Amino acid sequence: MKLNTPSLLASLALAHALACGTVTVEPIGAGPTTDAGAGTDSAVLDAGTPDSGPSIPPVPVGPYTGIVGTTDVSILYPLPIAGASTAFVRPAERGNHGDLFPRSMFERVMQDNNGRLDSFPSPLTAAWDTPSGYDQLALVSVRLDPCAARGSTCTSEIRLVFQALYEQPLTAPAPRGTAALDGAIHVTYDVPAEELVVALKQILTLKAANGGVADQVLGVHPILAAQGLGGPFASGLRQLILEHLGADRIARVTSFDHHNNDEDGWAFRNFVPENSGLRVQTIPPSNVNAAQFVVGSQAVSQDPLTTRATVDGVSVDDVSLLLAHSSPGAPALAAAFEAAVRVQNPATHTSETLECATCHLAEGAVRIGKGVHGLTTANAFTHPRNLGYTTQSTSVTNLHAFGYLERSISIMQRTANESVVVATAMEEKLK
Repeated sequence: MKLNTPSLLASLALAHALACGTVTVEPIGAGPTTDAGAGTDSAVLDAGTPDSGPSIPPVPVGPYTGIVGTTDVSILYPLPIAGASTAFVRPAERGNHGDLFPRSMFERVMQDNNGRLDSFPSPLTAAWDTPSGYDQLALVSVRLDPCAARGSTCTSEIRLVFQALYEQPLTAPAPRGTAALDGAIHVTYDVPAEELVVALKQILTLKAANGGVADQVLGVHPILAAQGLGGPFASGLRQLILEHLGADRIARVTSFDHHNNDEDGWAFRNFVPENSGLRVQTIPPSNVNAAQFVVGSQAVSQDPLTTRATVDGVSVDDVSLLLAHSSPGAPALAAAFEAAVRVQNPATHTSETLECATCHLAEGAVRIGKGVHGLTTANAFTHPRNLGYTTQSTSVTNLHAFGYLERSISIMQRTANESVVVATAMEEKLK
């Protein structure tokens, strides 16, 4: 086991920044951040412009242990119950590299969807006009990756998932609280490899300073679950995020929106930076389609084994026979099931070899293959570490891989598999 101590330089930098009053983010172990309700701008930090020099002090490093859990590299925030802190990190918050996700970029991403992530009424909201624009976006999860297969090289990155949140009405069933609408913005940031290791050390330091708890089963981060969004661990994570991330480092933006169609429908789109803005990037691996669409059953359906979906633009490992509840014969169903299992394997497919929708639909396809057709396989991804994960996913069209649908935790096997691979690789980098 490896134990590290804080560097004098980091400690002095933190003390100097706090003495000068340049930030409003508290250091690790401090009291809760200022609370701000969902959908407000009052949580935005005024930390100066990106080109005025760093204004967010570094989160200290050490002491920490070199044991890395899946919840150290894939962090899911809790959705608070009514009355608890709602101090979510917001996309307009500004750090050392600019706004996390500028409003102008969001407007470019959503220009084909009336500026909304969710324009289709959910049975749980029963309203067409539940806001789902920029002001409702909040950070729900963070993922580190030292070797993402983006482009043709191994790239180190941090990924943030923003969802539009709202407060459930008094008529909602208990426990009532903050809920997420059906859509998401996935922002990928380039972070130098050495800096990514520092960020992990900072996370481990935060963990050690707040009880040292981490899970190998992927779910809501246990310290965030215990302390809430107003606690010192959440405060330290906010500071870390603003230290390392911002618009200057955005490498890719992926959106999926719940749009109004003849059926429930969802659209995936990719964007990359261009001239301080964003341009559409065709979806790998075919690089033909500018968007990919899914239609099917309501995502909040409570009958997961009978829900269905169809998807366009599939070029490899088609799982659609299972999703459509077709009866093409046992060999074809078995082939689709094996394809879904391959999709869940991070050693077989990456974001560059697989379409967005197929990756997000494999979870439901495997569930239907097992639950409806009794299919099994010896080819599923395996690892010495625990591949377990917590989820309350239902319909095959619940496309959230590491976030929420309403108040239900939505995590997929693919995410758990990737997180185990990353945790193992990052732990090696600490030795």
